[in-house]
Amino acid sequence: MKHSLVVTQLTPSIGAEITGIDLSKPLVQDDADALYEALVDHQVVFLRDQQLPPERHLALAKSFGEPEAPHPVYKNIEGFEQITVLANGPKKPPSTDGWHTDVTFKTTPPFSTILYACEIPPVGGDTLWLSMSAAYNALPEGMKSDLEGLRAVHDMGDFRNNFSHGDAVTCGEELANAHQRFGNALHPIVQTHPVTGRKFLYINPCFTKHVAGMKAQESNRLLAYLYDHVYKPDYQVRFKWTEGTVAMWDNRCTQHYATADYLPHTRLMHRVTVINDRRADASKVKPLKTG
Repeated sequence: MKHSLVVTQLTPSIGAEITGIDLSKPLVQDDADALYEALVDHQVVFLRDQQLPPERHLALAKSFGEPEAPHPVYKNIEGFEQITVLANGPKKPPSTDGWHTDVTFKTTPPFSTILYACEIPPVGGDTLWLSMSAAYNALPEGMKSDLEGLRAVHDMGDFRNNFSHGDAVTCGEELANAHQRFGNALHPIVQTHPVTGRKFLYINPCFTKHVAGMKAQESNRLLAYLYDHVYKPDYQVRFKWTEGTVAMWDNRCTQHYATADYLPHTRLMHRVTVINDRRADASKVKPLKTG
């Protein structure tokens, strides 16, 4: 394969910076495939000093799979409804400062997210990513065995706050309708990546609410143990944004956390979520070595 990408690994567990590619221009197939392989191998990749107007942002997403429909809560760019605008500042404080994997309350959560930094605060506003495969690998063998076959219930989590206004009766009705709209999902706690073959943990505190088949106390103890384990810095990368940076991550096997330490400054990002991994679906790439 001939391509122009240079991939620089950031930590042993997760993350790489990529140079040698201009995302403002249509990608040749070799570059697109190399970018994809870097993404699934390193789980999150960063490309600085990019110019990514909405039409190129959406085209980049479509080179990986189908972009998600307009977000049910956040605003989007007029004329590009699949590009979500994440604008936070004094009038709209950030609310994503919690570890999570995107929308795991869905039966089929999305494959990837492509985030473009439009305006960055002078200090702060970093984002952290966590490798759930590295966290799984570090578990004791007995715990790995105990987790096989277990499933957990995921629901809309913090999005409840958007429907918790007014009196008790009104709130109850709005929350019930929201639960119906957002839905719930039951996911295996241990999953296998469809491309790399690596096993990973699939839980997150924002949306994972209960281990199926357990009493509440047992479920809470197990989830607390797992969260205490996975949030070690050994499995993380912390990224300092610069304007014009593009971040892409594999939502299947990572969690992320956007720090909320930059007020009264503003942070403006454009985001496209990719529903499906068309290369994996079409079996166009060989499984990567897991090392």
